[in-house]
Amino acid sequence: MKSVLPSFPNENGISVSFSSRPRIGLTTAPANGAAKPIFSEGTTVAGTPYTPTPLNSNAYPPADYAKTHNVKDGDNWWSLQKLYGRSNAWDLIVYNFDTNDSNEVNWYLKNKIGCKLVTADGKNYRFSSIAKPGIIYIPPANWAPGKAGSETDSLPPDSTSPLSEDDLGAKMLVLATLMGGDFPNFKFALPGGYEISRVRLRTLIALISSEKIKVRLGGSQNGPAKYFPKENVLNVPYGLTFDAEGKALMIHELVHALLDVDGSRTGNMADKHSEAAAYIAQMAYLIGHKDSVRFRHGFPVRKLTPGEKRSREEFDDNRIFKIAWEVAKELADRVLEKPTHTYLDYQVARVGYWFLTGAIASHTQYKHYANDPTGYDGVK
Repeated sequence: MKSVLPSFPNENGISVSFSSRPRIGLTTAPANGAAKPIFSEGTTVAGTPYTPTPLNSNAYPPADYAKTHNVKDGDNWWSLQKLYGRSNAWDLIVYNFDTNDSNEVNWYLKNKIGCKLVTADGKNYRFSSIAKPGIIYIPPANWAPGKAGSETDSLPPDSTSPLSEDDLGAKMLVLATLMGGDFPNFKFALPGGYEISRVRLRTLIALISSEKIKVRLGGSQNGPAKYFPKENVLNVPYGLTFDAEGKALMIHELVHALLDVDGSRTGNMADKHSEAAAYIAQMAYLIGHKDSVRFRHGFPVRKLTPGEKRSREEFDDNRIFKIAWEVAKELADRVLEKPTHTYLDYQVARVGYWFLTGAIASHTQYKHYANDPTGYDGVK
């Protein structure tokens, strides 16, 4: 799961190299040719959704509802949005639970709706016919939320409707990022042997063009970008600028998509490793655009969204950025020092990688599922 950071680089990384010279590609298979799963840390069973008790745990049920809906197999927030003519699926969530926090939504789904089943990645509860009491309240037609949901990272964009002009625009921008002449020529290998490079990321162009991986504009203004592996949907948030930082954030999410494509090898990869790879690739992209990046004390920092104040989360974000930048920079410098290279030249330094996965595992956004398996299952 993964870019949760408003408008700057995000997730995973490894060893990087930059050069205008062609680089020899690295195989993703082990030396013996057998494709083996990498990173055995995650369990094979998805974890339990994080469900902190809301500050206002008595918000449900609302008092002035128009009707009720008993959830059943196949229901989801998007289907209820369409069924009851709401413009935003978060309208129903905010009306029922009075929260924009996706973790608190899980608390309500478990404790008030009675949901027993979870999504494939184990991070959210889902509707089913066995949920008891299983009641969602539908607001009056003239009801509007005081604040639109902002934590849309738990809810993928609707990919069942026809491609809108906005969606098509977002898709074209993502493709332009992948095909652009300003895409730095980087390559790195994770400790488990998995390779990420510009060449491999560009294999996603055909999948995005054919809609096997869907790009949709969604979420709230300046909200998170995120790749949803089960739905094979890349969410591009409203307000994302496609400058160097915005493009680097897309590269971050596209790393998740690439890992999902190789689900037979990466399905049991712990989430912190997926994020580490994405963050390193994000920073590798920014190394090629250093003149366009904001620095503080020698490393990139996340820019605050309008109205956002400095917080522990911002501190944790910048800690990840700093370590990922140092890992990517060390690899880039190492490769550029040599006229020819071996596989070892592209491997991330294990000490730096250990610090990076540790920073991710302690981050407020990731710590509750950092060791859970990603659940990558391939792109059909």
